[in-house]
Amino acid sequence: MELVIAIDGSAGSGKSTLAKSVAMRLNWPWLSTGVMYRAATLAMIRASVDPNDSESVLGVMLASKIVAEGSRVSLDDEDVSDQVFSSAVSGAVSSVSRIAEVRSELVTLQRAWLRARSKGVVEGRDIGTVVFPDAVVKIYLDADLRVRGDRRPSEGASSLARRDLVDSSRLTSPLIKAADAIELDSGKNSPDELTDRIVTILQERVSAPMIAGQDRVGS
Repeated sequence: MELVIAIDGSAGSGKSTLAKSVAMRLNWPWLSTGVMYRAATLAMIRASVDPNDSESVLGVMLASKIVAEGSRVSLDDEDVSDQVFSSAVSGAVSSVSRIAEVRSELVTLQRAWLRARSKGVVEGRDIGTVVFPDAVVKIYLDADLRVRGDRRPSEGASSLARRDLVDSSRLTSPLIKAADAIELDSGKNSPDELTDRIVTILQERVSAPMIAGQDRVGS
């Protein structure tokens, strides 16, 4: 049985920080899906492809090898974890992310990541709604735009708001709160407080042996 905690939310809300905190508490692996879309965007930029040219963007991505773990990501065996947060990538990632075929390919990689590990904490923009709709715990993380802007001074509040608008209005896998997701505010609670809440929710829904990986269906 695969166990996944899905964390979705607005840009700059602290999804990666929270996912890592929860994963460390549980001794589970974790994945930031956002760095995968950023790596695909970096590949497109390096190939001098127009981000609005869906066919060319998909072609570049299919020819690229993207591997992620936690918040680290490699592109064609090169660690690009820092490069994917450049202003150029940040400015183009929403255009690349809204291409349905790109999302389909990366969702396949994300699901394969979980199958190889059996459990994990995964954060992104469509985890609880599309990638893992049967996640045992679904969280929607948000915070006041001013708080989020202060966390991302290189992008600024207006840029974050624009990304949220683009991602929430795209036709494929829009950024929305899953109907059964629990909304948490990272501006009013510390990562430790939020982690406590999520772990408690998990413990209420899943047995301790399964959380620890000691119980297997059919064993």
